[in-house]
Amino acid sequence: MYDKRLDTFLEVCNTQSFNTASERLYISPSAIKKQIDLLERELGFKLFKRSKKGVSLTLSGQSFYKDTLKLIKLSNDAQRRAFLIAQKERYTIKVGSSLLFSSNELLKAWSKIAFRYPKFEIDVVPFEDDYNGPYSIIENISKRFDLMVGACASLNWYNKLEFLNLLDLDFYLSIPLCHPLSQKEKLKLIDLRGERVMLVKKGDSEVIDKIRVYLKERYPEIEIVDTSFYYDIDTFNYCEHHGVTLLSLKIWDNIHPLFKTLKIDLPFKMPYGLLYDKNAPDGVKEFVDIMKTAFNSEHVL
Repeated sequence: MYDKRLDTFLEVCNTQSFNTASERLYISPSAIKKQIDLLERELGFKLFKRSKKGVSLTLSGQSFYKDTLKLIKLSNDAQRRAFLIAQKERYTIKVGSSLLFSSNELLKAWSKIAFRYPKFEIDVVPFEDDYNGPYSIIENISKRFDLMVGACASLNWYNKLEFLNLLDLDFYLSIPLCHPLSQKEKLKLIDLRGERVMLVKKGDSEVIDKIRVYLKERYPEIEIVDTSFYYDIDTFNYCEHHGVTLLSLKIWDNIHPLFKTLKIDLPFKMPYGLLYDKNAPDGVKEFVDIMKTAFNSEHVL
């Protein structure tokens, strides 16, 4: 980048007037004069001859004018060439995003550190949560996008995908607004005696299986309702229609407008982080390492 006072110099040359140059540049005549005076002092020679009729270039100023045009062109050309090279070097990270696997938190975190890593840009790729979730996620990460962010405790995913744990989340309960428990502001497990609570079915999540055992041993009055290995919007619809509470997370607070989400006193945590292919390209792995460092060293969320 060249000295921007050169733009002021050229404008004065073209208009032969400090006042007219100031109008075109939207700065005061005194500021124009100050810039030119400072430039002349640094150069060690006069650029303009001043008179009541205006200004005109000195012989030195004429020489400097010609070279300034060349200098600015060289600077602009250099910047343009470097920009084109940088564009070719940019790496686009495609992030899958759905209701249950929203990219919002990742994008918020990235926005705080993106200026340090101009090589990377992010494209959000929407996808649908569906009943075949575990299998469609694996296929999507292999084909449609590079990674996704969300809660993950699936053994099936751990076996077939890489997972970087960024946070451990507390458990909440999503309660249909038609349910009496939705009137509470705080919730304890003892409040769920005689109630139905939906969990993903046994066998794919170690932490959910531990919660299942914990509830059966300590709160046998709670009726556990199984769903598939994966939630989707139909899971919430079912619970709303049948008055069933749903083991949930704070990040799913806005999934369904007819639910209230309250923290529950379970002594367990849900892993939250990045899912990506085991054979991911080096660019994706570099981005994952950046996010790992950011979460370890800064409060980016």
